[in-house]
Amino acid sequence: MVQESVAIYNHERPHLALKYKTPYDVHQAFYRQKSVNLYQD
Repeated sequence: MVQESVAIYNHERPHLALKYKTPYDVHQAFYRQKSVNLYQD
């Protein structure tokens, strides 16, 4: 029951602080961004 509640909270419930996006959507958008290689010449 706890696992199901956390899944709903993270994947289905929009959050006001995230401009009505889910935490999952926000994290997916963040990790889709191209990373920067600081060691590239």
